[in-house]
Amino acid sequence: MSTSSVMATGPRRASPAVTWGLLLVALATILFEVLLTRIFSLTMWYHFAFMAVSVAMFGMTVGAIIVFLKPSAFPDGHLSASLGQCALGLAVFVPLAVLAHIYAPFADRTGSAVALAYTFLLTALPFVFSGVFVCLALTRFPFDVGRLYSADLIGAALGCVSVIVVLQVLDGISAAFVCGALTALGAALLFGNRLRSWRRAARATVVLYVIVISAAAGYVWRHDVSPFQVRWAKGLEQQRPLFERWNSFSRIAVAQPRPEQPLAWSLGRGFTGQIAVRRFWLLIDGWAGTPLFENRGDLAPLEFLRWDLTNFVHHVVPDASVLIVGAGGGKDILGAKLFNQRHITAVELNRDIMSVVNGRYGEFTGHLDREPAVELVHDEARSYLERQTDRYDVVQMSFIDTFAATAAGAFVLSENSLYTVEGWRTFLRRLTDRGILAVSRGMFLPEVYRLVALARDSLESIGAEDPARHIVVIGSVGTKRPQSWGDMALVLVSRQEYDDRTLARIEELSSRIGFRVLLKPGWAADRNYEALAAGNRPTEFERRFPLTLEAPTDDKPFFFNMLRFRDWFRVRGPVTDEFVNQKAVGVLVNLLVVVSVLTLLCIALPLYARRHEVSLAGSGSLLGFFAAIGAGFMLVEVATMQRLIVFLGHPVFGLTVILFALLGAAGVGAALSTMVTDANLRTGGAWRLVACLGVLTASGVVLPWLMAAWVGNSTVSRIAGASLLLGVMGVFMGMAFPFGIRAARESASTLAPWLWGVNGATSVMASVLAVVIAMGFGISASYWSGVACYGVALVMFLAAMRGRDGRRTSFR
Repeated sequence: MSTSSVMATGPRRASPAVTWGLLLVALATILFEVLLTRIFSLTMWYHFAFMAVSVAMFGMTVGAIIVFLKPSAFPDGHLSASLGQCALGLAVFVPLAVLAHIYAPFADRTGSAVALAYTFLLTALPFVFSGVFVCLALTRFPFDVGRLYSADLIGAALGCVSVIVVLQVLDGISAAFVCGALTALGAALLFGNRLRSWRRAARATVVLYVIVISAAAGYVWRHDVSPFQVRWAKGLEQQRPLFERWNSFSRIAVAQPRPEQPLAWSLGRGFTGQIAVRRFWLLIDGWAGTPLFENRGDLAPLEFLRWDLTNFVHHVVPDASVLIVGAGGGKDILGAKLFNQRHITAVELNRDIMSVVNGRYGEFTGHLDREPAVELVHDEARSYLERQTDRYDVVQMSFIDTFAATAAGAFVLSENSLYTVEGWRTFLRRLTDRGILAVSRGMFLPEVYRLVALARDSLESIGAEDPARHIVVIGSVGTKRPQSWGDMALVLVSRQEYDDRTLARIEELSSRIGFRVLLKPGWAADRNYEALAAGNRPTEFERRFPLTLEAPTDDKPFFFNMLRFRDWFRVRGPVTDEFVNQKAVGVLVNLLVVVSVLTLLCIALPLYARRHEVSLAGSGSLLGFFAAIGAGFMLVEVATMQRLIVFLGHPVFGLTVILFALLGAAGVGAALSTMVTDANLRTGGAWRLVACLGVLTASGVVLPWLMAAWVGNSTVSRIAGASLLLGVMGVFMGMAFPFGIRAARESASTLAPWLWGVNGATSVMASVLAVVIAMGFGISASYWSGVACYGVALVMFLAAMRGRDGRRTSFR
């Protein structure tokens, strides 16, 4: 019997086992997807972590296409068995895909098309099983689609939370077995008495994975390292760590230092002493790192830190109250202590780093957390300062937002708005009258130039009459020593105009320590510094290269992306290699092209393959509807995530609260969609879609106001406010898909799997497009593009229902 005849002749109801199985599969799928972003961030460059989202959606879309092309492979009489087999296949291939990836025969997994294809196809395979499962569950039970779609979304929401819990006790590799155990449990629920051998296999898989999980957790607890070691990360061979810890946005490891790893960031030429201090090296995601210095109370072995450019500000502002953005391994804290600064507040985003430095290695590092003049804070620095009333003489950011700070990998999470006009305005407002914001970066000219532009616009935003008189830039050009990282620049932004006495002292100190003044009031080392400090743009540099040096804002917080949008699709050659982050843009552009082509193929090829079996009459509006809600949901989700991360104060809060609240509420909305009867589907569905459009429009207006008004409130109240807003949005967004499936039930029942695939394919494309729009035109543009998609969906729904009602009238 064909799928169409079954769906047309009688209602098929989903058993509780199908509902629970779908929830478990959705939970495991999202958990695996988030784990992949972590694993890719370690094994490959951070911008490839974004690929995990596309891999997941691509695999699930392929699964839907398989259901559409081969409906006979999943007969209704054995549907429970088919679902169970898909769940068991997912359970088997998730850990296998992860292990095959980390032990791949490629030292550099991004070094060739073959290596990238291997990773993409390998990790997409488990999602194909998930896609088949979810597609069957949502399209073969149209009368229960509201309840099932609700279970799907609630499972996905739980998956977002579970990653935080799982990574508290396991490493990212072992956590893949948790995904397998969950889906094997779902498979065991679906295999009935007639399939006892399959049920025994599923139960045996659960038992086996529980044993592996328990053994892995025990190994981590006893040895503080993962039982599964990654040998190659970002093309570099990894040492076996002495200590290792994973969390939802980074993997940290402590190892013996290599000879090439620096002791200081940038030592001045004036330093002629010897450095003899014991240290370990704290690595973040296998690449960026910071030293852990031995501290027995006598700071004499650390005297060289006085000559480090990052600590130059302490020469200028003595007896200061200091706020350090990014405590890291404690290097900046020790530097401030060397200068006997009055009080030191160090804010660290990563709790595991604080635990390692002051817990496991506390005796070695001198328990900085117990120092009476030192206060350690676990928070996102900008959010913390927004809620404070204290003022500081120095706000210090040394090499913050290096490759390690983009640990979340995706562009969605990589820019935490420390380098925006709004962020620096917060820093400047928390300075005392003699206060200085000291920001250190590597001597990459585009970055240093852009810091000057950012300083100027930030000063202008707090009312500075002549911003150029508040900015000094010092560099260590050509001063590289064997024991320091290399040339760096230090931007000193003063709350008040620099007076002649202070400028003379800066000049004298720079000369004595061995640095160069690159910019000061009334003088600049080159015309670009002068133009940027004066606000004259475009500069000579911008006219020469296809880059923009405009100051980033919260709406476009991508400080490290300077390539002009109009040049994204045509710049090749030296620009890609010369300037930081342009390779990431190239990856994003290539990914957009690839997913756009795949989206078109996923829509067109299945229809072509079944062109003699399936009628497309009346399906155009349904195609438009499912494409619009797939793209719209993803555009709104990604843009909202980008907006709320700073507001909530932590990337984990951002990821967890946003996805949990939005997906959970969408699940509630899917369940509530059943309140609209089939007889009233056209009117009831249309009014709810109109309400959805209105809620999204209102949310787009309210959210910036909410962020501005509540940014100083407690974390709990900010989470509550964001969750309430997201909950209202999610409830209405979750109703759209069930309405579409029900609209397709009579007019295009055989097309339901294809329509689900269209929804997934456009979500894949929109996940990349959302980032492209945000980087090119702003996060708000990405959000309103999503709202516009829901407007298109409303029009398409009305057209589909009008066509369905017309056919009914004609039939009568």
